[in-house]
Amino acid sequence: MLGASKLTRRLRKSAYFVAHPHRFPYGYAFWSATERLKRKLGVYRTAGSFSRNGDPGLEDIAHAATYQNVHKKLPARPCPRFFAVPEILHSPTRSQASLLPWRKDILQAAERAARHVFQYAGFPHVTLQPEIDWLGNPYAATVASSGAGALPDSRVIWELNRCHQLPLLGLAYQVTADESFAGEILEQMRSWAKSNPPWEGANWDNAMEAAVRITNWVWAYHLCRSSPHFSETKLKGFLYQVQVHGAFIVSHLERGPVSNNHYLADGVGLLHLGMLFPEIKGSRNWLQKGKDIVFKEVIQQSYPDGVSYEGSVPYHGFVLELLLPTLALCRINNINVPKNTLQRIERMLEFVMAYSRLDGSYPQFGDRDDGRFLPFAIETPDSHARLLAVGAVLFDRPDFKEAAPGWTLEAQLCLGDQGHKEFDELPPTSVTRLRSRAFQRGGVYVMRHGDLHMTIDCADVGLKGRGGHGHNDCLSFELYAHGRTLLADSGTYQYDAPMSERNLFRCTAAHNTAGVDGQEMADLSQEDPWRIASDAHPTVHQWHSDADYDIFEGSHNGYTRFKHPVRHRRCVVFGKKDRAFLLVDAFLGEGVHTYEAFFHLTPEHSGHVEVTENPPGFYTVDPTGANIAVLCMDKEAHLKLSEGYVSRRYGEKAAAPVARFSWKGPAPAALRFCLCPIAPGGTCDLKKLLLTAASLLELPEVDRLNTLARR
Repeated sequence: MLGASKLTRRLRKSAYFVAHPHRFPYGYAFWSATERLKRKLGVYRTAGSFSRNGDPGLEDIAHAATYQNVHKKLPARPCPRFFAVPEILHSPTRSQASLLPWRKDILQAAERAARHVFQYAGFPHVTLQPEIDWLGNPYAATVASSGAGALPDSRVIWELNRCHQLPLLGLAYQVTADESFAGEILEQMRSWAKSNPPWEGANWDNAMEAAVRITNWVWAYHLCRSSPHFSETKLKGFLYQVQVHGAFIVSHLERGPVSNNHYLADGVGLLHLGMLFPEIKGSRNWLQKGKDIVFKEVIQQSYPDGVSYEGSVPYHGFVLELLLPTLALCRINNINVPKNTLQRIERMLEFVMAYSRLDGSYPQFGDRDDGRFLPFAIETPDSHARLLAVGAVLFDRPDFKEAAPGWTLEAQLCLGDQGHKEFDELPPTSVTRLRSRAFQRGGVYVMRHGDLHMTIDCADVGLKGRGGHGHNDCLSFELYAHGRTLLADSGTYQYDAPMSERNLFRCTAAHNTAGVDGQEMADLSQEDPWRIASDAHPTVHQWHSDADYDIFEGSHNGYTRFKHPVRHRRCVVFGKKDRAFLLVDAFLGEGVHTYEAFFHLTPEHSGHVEVTENPPGFYTVDPTGANIAVLCMDKEAHLKLSEGYVSRRYGEKAAAPVARFSWKGPAPAALRFCLCPIAPGGTCDLKKLLLTAASLLELPEVDRLNTLARR
C-alpha cells in the first residue's frame, strides 16, 4: 500500500493533469477518487485527533496557561475587532438605536427561530421538534403524515445545519436584552454539538458547509457574549467547535481541477476564524491559508470584467455575499488586501449594478439554490442590489449608492455607524446607472432604457466549459419591463430531482433561445447533474449602444457537431424610442432542418395568452400588470403554445405558458420576431407593432444578417 508521503509525491507529479484537465475526460472523477484515497490513508488528520477522553480540545487553545485566562481574554480584548459589533455591545441604548429600522423584521425572524420554525427557499414553513433532529430531513414528518410523495432534497438538511437562525436570535437579544434569546442560542449550539461529533456524519460532508456554519456561530457568539448564559462551560464548548471546524476546513479544502464557490467559501471561513481567534492553535495557518485562497480565487473564479465564471447570476451574488463581509472584516482589522483583488470585486459589483432591475430582481441565468452566507438580507432576500450598499462605502462609489435600495441591515452590521455616515456623505452622481453595458469577457450584455431591461447570455456553459451551475442557455435572454419579468428563464427547481427533471430545467428548450431538430446545443449528462459537454462555443460579432439603439449579434457552434452542421446566429436590436425589440435568428449551414425559437412567459400569464394568425404571434392580457406581444415576421412559421414551468425559488415550480415557433426548410434560414412590452392597462396595437418591426428590419446590421440567411 502507498504511504501518505509517496502518494503525495505521485499526486504532485500529476501537475500536468491539473494544468490540462480538459485533456482528461474523467478528470474530476480522478481528482475525487484521489481525495478519498488520501483520507483513507491518513493524509488528513482524523476526528480522534481532537478528542481527548471527553475533554473538548482545551489543550489546543494556545497562549494561555489556564482556561480561565482565555475566558477572561476573549470578551475584553480590544482586537481583533468583530465588524461593528463592539461599538454596540457595551451600550444597549446604542444597540437598540442602531438596529431600530430593522427591529420588527429581526424580532419576527428570531421568534420563528425560537419556536423552531424552519423555512428554506421555496419550501413551506415547518415546525421542528423541541430537540431538533439535525441529521434528518426537516420535512420528513410533514411528508409522511400527508402522503405527499418524495422528500425535498438533501439541500434542505445542509441549510438547516448552516445555523442561520443563531445570528438572528443574537440580533433579537441585542434589540431587546431578552435573555431567552441568548439561552436559545446556547441550547441549539449544545444540541447540534451533541448530534454531530467532530468529522462524523452528513454535516461534516464538505468544508464549505462547515465554514458557513461556524461563521454563523461566531456571529451569534459575538452578539450574545455579554449574556450570563455564556458561562465558562459554554465558552469552552464554543471554542472547541471553533477549533475542530477550523481544523476540518483546512484539512478538507475543496480545490479541484477547476475550483468553484465551495473552495472560496472554505477560504472565507478560514480567514474569519484565523483572524478572530488568534488564541487557538493553528489559527495563524488558517489566516494565511484563508488569505491565500480568497485573494487568489477572486481572480481565478471571475473574468476581468467582473463576471463569475460559473455561468450563474445567482451564484455571482452568493460569491459577493462571501466576499463583502470578508473585505469589511479586513478593513476594520487593518489587513492589507491586494489591489488586484479589490479591483476585481469592484468590477463584480459593477456587474450587479448593471443586471439589477428597478425592483432589485435579477436574471436567473444558470443555477439558483437560494443559499446564503449570512442571514441578514431580511428586507430584500431576492435582490443583489442590497450588496451595493456595502460596496458603496468600501469603494467610495456614489453610483453604487444610487443603485442600492438604501442603507441595509447587513451594511449596518458590517460597517457600523461610521459606515452609515460615509454612505450618507457620498455625493449624488451625475452618471446614471440606467445604461446599457457589455461584459464581453463574461459573455453578458445588458440593454436598458428607463424601465425596459433585457439581459442577454452569450457565454459558454459555465465553469470553463464543464457545466457546473451553468445551463444550455447560450444566446438566451430575460426581458423585464414595467415592474415585472415578461420573458423568463425557467430557473433550477431542485438538484436532487431525477435527472430527467434536473435536465428539464437545464435544457435548451427551457430557455429563450433557439434550437435545431430538437437537439441540445451541448450534450447534457444523464448521470452527473453538474456536467454539460463543452459543445457550444459562443462568438460575439457585434455590440453597439447609443441614444437610439442597442445592437447585439452573437452566435454559437453547438449544432455544428451533427451530420449537417448549422450555426445559430442571433441579432437583437433594441429601439429605445420605439420601446420595442427586434430579434433575428439566423441558421447558417446546410441540409433541411426544423428550426425552433422558444419564449417562456411567467406564471402570471397563465390563462391570459391570445394568439394572432397573420402574422403568427401572441400577446398576453393579464389585467394585473404589464404584458408582452411577440410577432413572427415569417408567415410560414408555426406557433404552438404549451405548458412549461418556471422555478423562481429553489424547490418551487409553477406552471407557465411556453411559445414555440418552428419552421422546417433548407439552411440557411431565419426566423424574425418583434417583441413589444405593454404597460399595465395598455392594449396590443398590432398595426403599430408591424410598422415598428418593418423600420427595425431596415437597419443595415439587420439587413446584413438577412442577406446571410437569404430571407
